[in-house]
Amino acid sequence: ADAWDEMYTRLQAAFGALEALCDEGVIGSGYGVSGNFLSCLFSTTGRPNLYEALALDRVVDAAAAARPGGQHRLALAQLPLNAVESGAVLGRGDAVPEAAEGDCSLAGRLGLALVTNRPLNALPLPGVSSGDWGRNGAEHLRLREAKPMGTVESLMRRVILEGAGIVGDG
Repeated sequence: ADAWDEMYTRLQAAFGALEALCDEGVIGSGYGVSGNFLSCLFSTTGRPNLYEALALDRVVDAAAAARPGGQHRLALAQLPLNAVESGAVLGRGDAVPEAAEGDCSLAGRLGLALVTNRPLNALPLPGVSSGDWGRNGAEHLRLREAKPMGTVESLMRRVILEGAGIVGDG
């Protein structure tokens, strides 16, 4: 429970920084979050998604707590959905009682727009191979900092570092 509380505390702090950027006019109409929510079948490691998942309603609560007295501007959530991972629509009540409804209908009740995306080859699913998982020693694609950094990437990095209170190159 402590790790969960810490995660949502940090998420609230991040939303607070995004709310401040909205107040300053740097972010125009709102912001979003992308994650593996309770309705997702698999975690980012490919294991069953029981402990690593976010609860969408708690994410919205964190956004609301980040802007006391005002309406939060969390407007969008992105979550996995494909032919293998249909929990966002169908729910996962058999494995996670809190996810019985499915995050698509929950997002509607919470007033969030949704974007869904998860290619079938995004995770090394048990018993499924698309031939590109590097089971012969190659590594997964890793995102890394590039020099020189593009304009958009550089701006995003600056806004994130400033919002997190990190001065300089962190």
